[in-house]
Amino acid sequence: RWLSLLRSALIEAPKCIVIGRPSAEKAKDMSEAEKARTKEQAERLKDELGTLSKKLEDAVAQNETPPPDELLSSLPIPDTNKVEWIAITTARDSDGKTLELEGPASEPLQKHLLASREDAKGFPCQPALVQWTHVASVFVKIAVALDTTP
Repeated sequence: RWLSLLRSALIEAPKCIVIGRPSAEKAKDMSEAEKARTKEQAERLKDELGTLSKKLEDAVAQNETPPPDELLSSLPIPDTNKVEWIAITTARDSDGKTLELEGPASEPLQKHLLASREDAKGFPCQPALVQWTHVASVFVKIAVALDTTP
C-alpha cells in the first residue's frame, strides 16, 4: 500500500513547479515603505521616546540580572535513573539484502519490514537506502529525500 501511495503521489502525479524570482523594484518599494513607516512612527511617538527608551533599558537590565543562588539551589534535581526514555526502533535497508535493526525490535515489526522490502521489488528506486524509525506515537511523519543525479 505504501509503495502504491508513493508511486501515485511522487512519481506518477502531475506536477506544478513554481519558480520565485526576487524583484529589485519590489525590494526597493518595500525598503522605502519601511523607512517611511519608521519615520512616521518616530514622529508620532517623539514625545514618548524618552519614557519608552527608559522602560526598555530597565526591562533589559532586569532580564540580565542573574537569579539568586538560593533560588537555583532550591530547585530539585531529579534522579536520572527515574527518567522514562522513549523507545525508538530504527531499521536500515541499505543494500536490499540486509535489514539492520537497532533498539527494541519486535518480531512482528521485523516481519512487516521484510515483507515491505519484498513488495518493493521492481520499484523504480530500488536498490536504495531505506530507513524506518518507529516510535510508539499517535503522530505520523513521512520524509522522502530523492537524489536524481546519475
